[in-house]
Amino acid sequence: MSEDKPHLVLQWVHNADTQELKCTINDNLSYVAHKGGHEGYTKTYNGDETFISAAWWEVTEKFWLSEEYGEELGYFQPDDLREAIEPKNGRMEGRKNGFGRNGEYLDHMARSQLQLNGGDMAFIIDEHIGFRFPDAHNPAPLFHTPDKGLTIYKTLPTANSFYNGRHNKDHVEEDGTWQMVPQPCMMQPFSRGRILSSYEEMELADVPATIIDKCKAGEWEDAPYPELQANYVYSTINTAPITSENVNAVWDE
Repeated sequence: MSEDKPHLVLQWVHNADTQELKCTINDNLSYVAHKGGHEGYTKTYNGDETFISAAWWEVTEKFWLSEEYGEELGYFQPDDLREAIEPKNGRMEGRKNGFGRNGEYLDHMARSQLQLNGGDMAFIIDEHIGFRFPDAHNPAPLFHTPDKGLTIYKTLPTANSFYNGRHNKDHVEEDGTWQMVPQPCMMQPFSRGRILSSYEEMELADVPATIIDKCKAGEWEDAPYPELQANYVYSTINTAPITSENVNAVWDE
């Protein structure tokens, strides 16, 4: 298959309240990923449901999607040797699954890196005043907003993840924690994504008052890729309330 063909890109939608992660191709075909594909998929095709293993998805299903819907979705063209510069660190990194429409990384579910990195919301951090991303060895919630601060969401720190080729929960003193990713994936199959939060929780987490006031006024920065908001059904329930006792807790899921 020619590399000049666009690579397979799928639009997965995560419902934060129900934790369903679904990709609808058309009226006759859809998929639900279980634990970010870690536990396989349910395929609904012409009204019939079929379970697909993670291995089948990788070696068969994405090729089938390419054959049937390639003109619309792009084509799965795996290449273990494909690399590109990772903008976050400037190093060459693998791009086995190809490139998104903006040249970005694609994961095993053909999701854009822009989506995986949470580009649908703005991070509530301010490096200029020293309010940075939580440190891996000093866990804390991280706050996000899709609408310049008027609505607040949070991600929680977890070690129930599989970075560095191992279960980090068993090596937390060495590995530290990661913020839960916006959608479950192979590295973080138990992620809840973003959970509804509040200005009160921001205060409990020691977010500076100047930042909170800016959010309340709707003057925080906009989401870098607001079009990706279509890939989410945002949380309407605070399923993990932050208190003074758990504000620095590590969450399993």
